[in-house]
Amino acid sequence: MLKVLIVDDSVVAQKKMQEALDNKFDCLAKTTGKEALAAVDEFKPDIMLLDINMPDIDGFETCKQLAGLEFGKKVIVVFISGSDDIQTKIKAYDAGGHDFIAKPFSDDELVKKISRLGALLEERDDLQHTVEDTQSIIMTSMKQASHYGYIMNFFKNLFHSNSANEVAKLFFDAMDYWNLKASLVLRLDKVCYFESAEIEYVSPIERKIFVALHDAGRLYEFGQRMIVNDSHASFLIKNMPEDNVEAGEIRDVIAAIIEGLEAKAIDLKRKDGLELVTKELSGTIEKVKSGVISHNQLISSVITDMMGAVASSFHSLELTEAQETFFHALFEKSGQRIMSVEQILLDIQEQLSLLSNHVKVIVEDTQAPSAMVQLNADVELF
Repeated sequence: MLKVLIVDDSVVAQKKMQEALDNKFDCLAKTTGKEALAAVDEFKPDIMLLDINMPDIDGFETCKQLAGLEFGKKVIVVFISGSDDIQTKIKAYDAGGHDFIAKPFSDDELVKKISRLGALLEERDDLQHTVEDTQSIIMTSMKQASHYGYIMNFFKNLFHSNSANEVAKLFFDAMDYWNLKASLVLRLDKVCYFESAEIEYVSPIERKIFVALHDAGRLYEFGQRMIVNDSHASFLIKNMPEDNVEAGEIRDVIAAIIEGLEAKAIDLKRKDGLELVTKELSGTIEKVKSGVISHNQLISSVITDMMGAVASSFHSLELTEAQETFFHALFEKSGQRIMSVEQILLDIQEQLSLLSNHVKVIVEDTQAPSAMVQLNADVELF
């Protein structure tokens, strides 16, 4: 119900206005401006009917002081006066009045005036709520845009990370941005635990929690904590927000973060695997190269010795010229065949070298530079 504060030093005028308004509005009457001002913050009127000529402070001064009260700025002031001249109305407007009623006035005129002002108050409140809702939507949109901008930069920098430590630093920077306390585990060839960007340590009980809840689901909440799991990455948030809306926003964020961490963990494992293959392949090539050289030296030595022994034995074996020619051709042909085998080994060595170079190129091309851009939530999305 609309509240009306009547301020008039005439008891008769007070009674007349109360009788006219009591059936439709919640009314309170005061005789002086000081009494009215003292009652405002407690009664919280919507409309004040204010006489101008009063004994302590007049209506103009009362209206000016009303604006200094906590609730006073919300009150609609309607001046009531027997003076209906333009100068009085201007002074009423300058003092902060919203409307003016000249005495004498009928009960019906007063009721209709207050009812219209009540309708204006409802429209003002509706507009205020609309403005507040719009501002809330704008702030929420700006906040979400800031979150999305930060996540975009997080993924960009994650692509440029080349080690578990760099990934951990990015992760804890993100946790600091959202005021979250967390710990992280990356399941690479060696399982890496991180308490912070600088400390590769997690307490034994938290390690047990990571192991026990690895298969508990993507998001597993217990108390104010939540563990976020994937195959190669998990993290534990230790201070989830109590507010449901804020907690929902954080869930959306961490769902995106775990996707990026999982993809990067797989990428690091792939990179480590390629580097291991490259290293082993290089070792194998060196062994093949050494084996080919030893093989060539051994075959060359055997053939030389054999041909020398046969050539020196021709005179004692009493072979015919045709037989000697035959054996010379046989050894020569065998030597050529052995040389062709050596060429096959050399070709294999060359192919292995080419394969090793290709793998090295792949590793170098897929290994992003270690320098990271500065994370900044204030990015331009459009």
